[in-house]
Amino acid sequence: MRQADVVIVGAGHNGLCAAIVLAHAGLDVTVIERRARVGGCCSTEELVSGYRFSTCAYALHLLHEQVVAETGIALDVIELPARAALLPDGEVLRDDDAEPWSDAARVVDKFLVGTPPSPEELRVEVGDFADASIVDVVQEAWTTPKERAAFAPRYFDGSPHAPGSALAYAYVQTGACRPAELQGLPRGGMGSVGEAFATAARAAGVRLVLGREVSEMQGGGVQLDAGERVSAGVVLSNLDPIRTARLAGIQPPAYELRPAAAKLHLALDSAPDLSRLIGTDDPATLGLIHVYPRWDWYERAHEDPGAAFVELQLPTYIDPSLAPPAKHSLTAYLPFAGGDVRNLLWHGIERAIPNARDIAVDEVLHVSHDFEERIGLTGGNIHHLPHTAGQMFDARPLTVGDIRLCGAGTYPGGEVSGVPGLNAAHRLLGELDDGRLRL
Repeated sequence: MRQADVVIVGAGHNGLCAAIVLAHAGLDVTVIERRARVGGCCSTEELVSGYRFSTCAYALHLLHEQVVAETGIALDVIELPARAALLPDGEVLRDDDAEPWSDAARVVDKFLVGTPPSPEELRVEVGDFADASIVDVVQEAWTTPKERAAFAPRYFDGSPHAPGSALAYAYVQTGACRPAELQGLPRGGMGSVGEAFATAARAAGVRLVLGREVSEMQGGGVQLDAGERVSAGVVLSNLDPIRTARLAGIQPPAYELRPAAAKLHLALDSAPDLSRLIGTDDPATLGLIHVYPRWDWYERAHEDPGAAFVELQLPTYIDPSLAPPAKHSLTAYLPFAGGDVRNLLWHGIERAIPNARDIAVDEVLHVSHDFEERIGLTGGNIHHLPHTAGQMFDARPLTVGDIRLCGAGTYPGGEVSGVPGLNAAHRLLGELDDGRLRL
């Protein structure tokens, strides 16, 4: 039987962040990961021989500077060029606009590191915006179908008509408050983020146990798949709240898990035709590509996958190391997945890149089941719990029974920020400092 002060289940970036902070405070920390690799959603994998893909998370925009300062991680981040928005009539816009959310995002940003704000605290800061829906804000901010289609939020969860959905989305927009040098594509893909946290964890004395699955967890330790037990004064779970509850023998609450996402990874044996998007400009000036199927997509996509936009990324133009020389990789992302996912993704790809089928030598499709089986995301939800009005701020759970949460399902939420892990570590250290907890 092994022993530790703290056992953390899951070597995603949040679990590793918590481990580093706790180890720096002098605690004996063990992290257990069922996969043979670290990083969780931050992984770079060679899905096709010679081609490496960021298989889940694919860019940085919320990584918090306090996380970087307290963990000491080192990253080489390449700035993403401007995106291209391909509208239903074929027009291309090359700019972005998040202005309607900027004030609310700055309010939310003030609360990220620390305890969740109450609805009353938020209402004092943002006023009527607390009850606004995404559709309300979009239709007030922009008057033409073109502007609304191009500038509406792209990464919202749940119904955009729901009161409070605008404030929930403001969390994603806190990326505008992060330093520019922490936003973009990590060189080598998102696996570089997981490896950076793992390197810092090992340097801090954290014990990483890879390729071992936890079959049961309680506050006093965890049981591994082969029968070995690791006892601990405290257990932190970097798994989603539902998976954590099941391993703790607790009936999980009825959380909303939609939407689920899908990704199609393509290996290309020559250069894609980007003339519809950038004409004869340098392809390295092209960032993310958003392909919109209809003007009112943002009102319908949460319930009609056929109305959802498709996001394309060609990372090899700014990081050629991800593919063989003169070849490219492409990832297509469908954030509101359903129906004939592969056909929807290919339709978006071919609208933007007409020669894509001719140059694609292999493809790998990941749907919600794959995200659940490969990474452990219940329902395939990349945020653990969707960012909806009823599942944000103080509505995100901090514990499941006597298990503390440190992953994307707890406060403040998903995306690659490291803040859930940082907050969980600070809460634990605070309880130790004031004597509420003894190990």
